[in-house]
Amino acid sequence: YHRVVDPEVAHALKMQDAMWTSCDTFRSDLEWMLDNGEIVDLDRILDFSSRNDRPLFSITFDDGWIDNYTNAYPLLLRYGVPATVFLVTSAIQTGNIFWVEDFLYKVAKIESEKDQLLAANALIAFCNSRNIRISKSLCGITRIAESFIEVIKVMPKKLRMDILQELYTELELCMDPIKGEVLTWEQINEMGDNGISFGSHTHTHEILKYTDRQTSLAELIASKAIIERETNKPVKYFCYPNARYNEKDADLIESVGYMNAFRIHNLPTTGQTDRYFVPRYLASEHMNKNKNYLLCRLLGLPRY
Repeated sequence: YHRVVDPEVAHALKMQDAMWTSCDTFRSDLEWMLDNGEIVDLDRILDFSSRNDRPLFSITFDDGWIDNYTNAYPLLLRYGVPATVFLVTSAIQTGNIFWVEDFLYKVAKIESEKDQLLAANALIAFCNSRNIRISKSLCGITRIAESFIEVIKVMPKKLRMDILQELYTELELCMDPIKGEVLTWEQINEMGDNGISFGSHTHTHEILKYTDRQTSLAELIASKAIIERETNKPVKYFCYPNARYNEKDADLIESVGYMNAFRIHNLPTTGQTDRYFVPRYLASEHMNKNKNYLLCRLLGLPRY
């Protein structure tokens, strides 16, 4: 999971489909998992020393959004089940929203159709002038903005931020980062005292696949050290940002002291799973609302 929010909030901010689950669907997910198996922590689901009589499920959240505390946490407490949140430590320290959502949410708040059309045309012209290749078949500022985001994600950080700064000026968007959308250390420690554990999702949400070895190492070291300092608990688990990774990442992650690393691969975890590429299922409103479809996914049935 990423965010657990009311549909009205998700639609108002035009959240990407993969990024949110409604409170009702999350509650029904918990009930469904408990009806069909057992919800356990990551330590237990990675322990293959004994046979399980029932399916085991583990719940993880990526990024560290505020609604993990306000909406998901009360439900986890109600059902008495554990979960793990993978934190982006720079966001927790500053309170700033992530650059992807910051841009998409500000674009989503452009109100009139006229202004949306002007913004869409300006974004297309901006991309053309800088040879940023976005899909030519998309309509609407939101879809065009999403295509733009996917292209610049793979760029070096400085180049990406320079481009964003130029674009914010071009579209007359406020450059001050949106705040109040991520967890605080106070909330994290309260959750940590009540069955929720925390892992690393890098320090600044840089995609390791597109960073050099020195930068990747700094991201891994900083996030682990900060979480351990703020929570006074060891950090054993890492999660790849944006579900993108290289085989080379495993050696770096192990060298820093992480016991396991997690990706999104929509496969079950087995005893043959590589401990630095543990698969998870992407959970979202779109994926999980229909429990029959969810069951088919977990069973690995083919889709036509």
